[in-house]
Amino acid sequence: MTRQVISYFVITVLVGGLLAGCMRPLGGSGGPPPDFYVMTAEPATPSPGMPITARRDPIVGVAPVKLSEHLLHEQIVTRASGNRVVLADLHRWAAPLDNQFSSLLALNLSAMIPTDRVTVLPASPAVSLDYRVEVEAAVFEQVAGGDVELIAVWQVFRGDEDKLLTMRKATLRQPVTGGGYEAIVNAMSRILAELSRRIAAEIRGDLR
Repeated sequence: MTRQVISYFVITVLVGGLLAGCMRPLGGSGGPPPDFYVMTAEPATPSPGMPITARRDPIVGVAPVKLSEHLLHEQIVTRASGNRVVLADLHRWAAPLDNQFSSLLALNLSAMIPTDRVTVLPASPAVSLDYRVEVEAAVFEQVAGGDVELIAVWQVFRGDEDKLLTMRKATLRQPVTGGGYEAIVNAMSRILAELSRRIAAEIRGDLR
């Protein structure tokens, strides 16, 4: 009889443990769920000194933005020191950061050039581009000290002939206003808007 009681007790404990494991969140722990973030396009005005209306409505293609490999994580990445980065498990991107960068750059350029004919490449073969924009970013995160920094090389090509119009390096900083990861993401949106203004000014100047 004693053996039966012991066997029943062992089985009860095992089944209870299995059920408890099944009831845990998919993340594998009982901690809080992560927050998810997206960057946003900012209302933009044309660069000072540029005509409000271009002489024509150019077609602009934005190539998929290339980000440094250390940024290609679901978690938001911040730089704790010169060589150490931190991945925030509870603060994540709702969509891949490189895809967000490309889409928002296209939206910003559409408002800043201005032209409704901006697309993220690849586009239909039937679309004949007036300009193609390429961006490669080595740094795009909050760095030690608190500011968000963007270091990127950007190029503008004229037409479909791969004729280089300009190639420049941008090193930009944007203070983070407020605390928390939402403030970091807002600063990243603002710094992307500043890069967009520089690229739009180059295209607008070529259209004059």
